[in-house]
Amino acid sequence: MAKVIVQIYGIRSVEDARMVIDAGGDHLGVSYGSIKRTPGQLDCAQARAIFDAIGNDAVKVGLTVAEDIDEISDNLNEALPDVLHLSGDIDAIEPDQIRVLRKRFPSLRIMQAIPVLAGVPLDEQRVMEYVKEYEPVSDFFLIDTKTPEAGDIGATGLTHDRSIDKAIIEA
Repeated sequence: MAKVIVQIYGIRSVEDARMVIDAGGDHLGVSYGSIKRTPGQLDCAQARAIFDAIGNDAVKVGLTVAEDIDEISDNLNEALPDVLHLSGDIDAIEPDQIRVLRKRFPSLRIMQAIPVLAGVPLDEQRVMEYVKEYEPVSDFFLIDTKTPEAGDIGATGLTHDRSIDKAIIEA
């Protein structure tokens, strides 16, 4: 049986990180950046302190909703995680821009959030187009349920049709 990987977001202190690692967490997510964009977001120095404290005890995941490659690069220069979770508007960062990030940070892995709309059939969404476009530049996808009318970044607590997940996996 494959090991289940536990990824916990919302890490805001070294103490939080240690607690999650001690409880068996595998991936620790920190929302950070030089420009505050989301509740609970840390600045780059705070993220760097957490990443340094984690060391090799867990995979360090940095979440950003920023849409400017140079801003993202500046943040990565300040605090480099193992994985960068791109969770902003998927249409704002094109695959060619992600290629630029990969060249600038060769060891960085990319987790691309794929927006799936709750209550909307697969054939009325761009999900499979996104998968096809972003698969060559992404190491991971995170399927994020969004509401059709909101400009949120996901993490809504809503569920979507699970057959969409199956279609993504099969693709």
